[in-house]
Amino acid sequence: MSKKNYWASLHLKQAFVCMLFFVMMLNSSYAFNFYEQDVPITGTVTDENGMPLPGANIFEKGTTNGVQTGFDGEFSLDVSSRDAIIVVSFLGYKEQEFPVGNKSDFNIILEEDQSSLNEVVVVGYGTQKKKDLTGAVTSIDVGNDLKSQPNISIAQSLQGAVPGLNVGQVNEAGQEPDLSIRGRTSLSGAQNPLIVLDQVIFRGNLIDINPNDIKSIDILKDNSAAAVYGSQAANGVIIITTKSSGKRGEGPQITFSSKYSLQSPTKELRPGDGEYFVDIISQHEWRESRTEESGFIEPNPDFDVTSFFKTNEEKENYLNGVDTDWFDLLTNESMFVNNQNLSISNRTDAANYFISLGYTNQEGYMINEGYERLNGRINIDSDIADWLKVGVQAYATLSDYSGQSPSPDSRYIMPFEAAYTEDGELNKLIENTFVNPLVTAHSDNKDLRQTISGNIYAELKLPFIEGLKYRINAADTQVTNRYYSFQPYANNFQGYGSKYSGFENNFSMDNRLSFTRTFNKVHDIDVTAVYGIEKRKFDGFTAASSVFVNDVLGYNALELGDSEQQSAESSAWEERSLFTMARLFYSFKDRYLFTGTFRRDGFSGFSEKNKFGNFPSASVGW
Repeated sequence: MSKKNYWASLHLKQAFVCMLFFVMMLNSSYAFNFYEQDVPITGTVTDENGMPLPGANIFEKGTTNGVQTGFDGEFSLDVSSRDAIIVVSFLGYKEQEFPVGNKSDFNIILEEDQSSLNEVVVVGYGTQKKKDLTGAVTSIDVGNDLKSQPNISIAQSLQGAVPGLNVGQVNEAGQEPDLSIRGRTSLSGAQNPLIVLDQVIFRGNLIDINPNDIKSIDILKDNSAAAVYGSQAANGVIIITTKSSGKRGEGPQITFSSKYSLQSPTKELRPGDGEYFVDIISQHEWRESRTEESGFIEPNPDFDVTSFFKTNEEKENYLNGVDTDWFDLLTNESMFVNNQNLSISNRTDAANYFISLGYTNQEGYMINEGYERLNGRINIDSDIADWLKVGVQAYATLSDYSGQSPSPDSRYIMPFEAAYTEDGELNKLIENTFVNPLVTAHSDNKDLRQTISGNIYAELKLPFIEGLKYRINAADTQVTNRYYSFQPYANNFQGYGSKYSGFENNFSMDNRLSFTRTFNKVHDIDVTAVYGIEKRKFDGFTAASSVFVNDVLGYNALELGDSEQQSAESSAWEERSLFTMARLFYSFKDRYLFTGTFRRDGFSGFSEKNKFGNFPSASVGW
């Protein structure tokens, strides 16, 4: 090589190295931006007088990432980026938003919201003004923002909306998300908070309540606020109030809403076709699929990819050009949520009413995965006299979960497994071992749930003492579950069928005496005393049979199974509880606040020597 060519070649190499370095720098810069670390911020939250506000909520807008200020009003939080916006809120103060930008330390001064201080929140067995609260209570007005979301349960709409309330994810149609308040409160016990619906403890599922019927939600977070429910409030309390009437003087109001929304996974791991599977096997078995003489670079013409298939059927299907797209066969092309709601309400001098009907239909991700719900509600109250008010709150829910959907893992079956025979019949087995998921989807399955609930109450204003009232609630809820299933592929395709019926009844009654009065315009007193009982019982029955000679009638003829394979099981339980509660609230000049609560619970499930438990609580505010 001449000297001139040598230097030209060297310059080309140097240029290539510089270009490669420049490309690496660009990629490094891109990677750095893509994997940008969280941005730490700190600050303090005070009122207009410079007093720190402990317990103020600071969270990143659009996320569940948030913290609360400490005793000195200070906080620290890691946000996702410099473009993030933090939202700061505190009871009795206006909510404010602050862009992070280049700031790392924030001195936040909140402005009082006098209108919100006079708002009334439900605190359990009564109401209080926000300005009088001494416990941690969050009140949510279920407005258009929550109702417009395409969710079938109000619990899903609360995700990320309330600091301290953790709402889990759902991955099936009609599934109820898990709830917890301020994290886990026990090592192995139940985590879900107590639900109170229209002042009565609710033992059902939140998904049975039509979100369109809900007026407001109040969440009792700490022990002071939740103490009125004693041992049942260990995981916090969620109080739900439904609509009761329309606007006075406007006559009957008819409201109809219709929503149809489409859903899709944010990311799908879609498998490749048959050619992709062959390529993957060739790459994995590179010692056999490449020639050793070429340094395992050139393909081996004698390589037989079918030797790595699991069954002879897969080999035959591959040679015959079978390429099954299991992903498309087992998933729905479109997922939707269909909501239809109709209500009529009115408020007059004599009576108030709210009547509603709702229909919900959700199609899930996997085939045969669906959920239907039909709701009906009637809320009526009437002032019989100046001193007597009576009312009824009743609802019914019919839910249909019928249909056996295949496992999501079945989407990734090898494409050389045929779903159907040449005659168009379903193949029963996959890999000579597993049942064809399409056979599972075609099995006979019925899953129906019915809930009927009613609460009758009366409220009296006792005339001999100003501010003294008595209220009695009597509520009864009946829940019926029916689950029928027949699987012709079970027991070596000799069939398995079962029928289950379960009935649960919940009855509760409580008596409340309350006294509310202001003395000399400076002493505010609110006293509440409650005595109540609750009775719950369950009765269930299951019958099953297998090895059917004739399976035409499926689970409707379980006696046609082998007599030695038939079984029957029954179960039942009953539990009772009674409780007393007393609460005193005192305010001096609307400035110094005190709340004291004492509750005594008796439960049939407690040990013989410890049938009762005492739960005192006290809190102060300024």
